[in-house]
Amino acid sequence: NVIRKFSPYPDDLTFITDANPIYNAAQLFFEMNGFSFDLHQVIGVKNRDEISARYRPQKQTEERLNRTFKENYYPTNGYGSLEQAN
Repeated sequence: NVIRKFSPYPDDLTFITDANPIYNAAQLFFEMNGFSFDLHQVIGVKNRDEISARYRPQKQTEERLNRTFKENYYPTNGYGSLEQAN
């Protein structure tokens, strides 16, 4: 849904994620449907590769933002309980 909201669709769209392989599958799915974007995966907690070193600050900002809203988010069916949100 997020990608559909772009008008026009940016040529230089970049996603920064963790190493979950579902993001690679999602990138392939979107590419097959006409939406191309760069995917940079930050792996682990230490900068052991160039990509992780370059994009870790952006990923950490997102993780901190997610933690900020976690307690407010779980009652809205995002998480079944606070324990699942942690």
